[in-house]
Amino acid sequence: MPRAWAWAGASIATLAVVAAIVMATREPAYVTPGPAEAREIFSPLLRDAYYAFDNDSEVGVRAALAEVAAASLVEEFHDQLRRGLIDTERGGAMSQVSSVFVTEADLTDTTPADLPGEGGFRIASTWLITGHVRHQGHVHPRLVEFRGVHAVALRDGQWKIAEATILSENVSGPDDDQELTIGPRTP
Repeated sequence: MPRAWAWAGASIATLAVVAAIVMATREPAYVTPGPAEAREIFSPLLRDAYYAFDNDSEVGVRAALAEVAAASLVEEFHDQLRRGLIDTERGGAMSQVSSVFVTEADLTDTTPADLPGEGGFRIASTWLITGHVRHQGHVHPRLVEFRGVHAVALRDGQWKIAEATILSENVSGPDDDQELTIGPRTP
């Protein structure tokens, strides 16, 4: 009987090895989130992209952007976000972001063939950036509404913004002597 048990044990071990090899070489399933999940994935990525500009150095800004954006997008995304934060009416002063609110998000494509990785989607959204600009010794509140389309891809188990297109930007807000209050800084 011991010989039969040894043979059975070896057979089970062989099957386990074969199963592990098959699982390792299989293509992973393409992840396609639903509308609510896509918004939950996208919103913190966008928020953290804007908060990247809280860093004291450009190296720190780019490193923080690399956490939420694909490597191929970091430089272009950096420049795009920076342009949106500059207040041209205040001599080109840079806005300090207080909060980022995604007000609308519509999943437009759940299987974009042009996105490499294990999953992805395109999302059309509208978002508000609140903050302030320091200019000539004064603090000016700032509210900017953006509309855009982003592609988000799952790469190596991490969701990242892979494409970003700003469709419109609308700067508004109270007069200089009014305070802009929408809520606390979003975490």
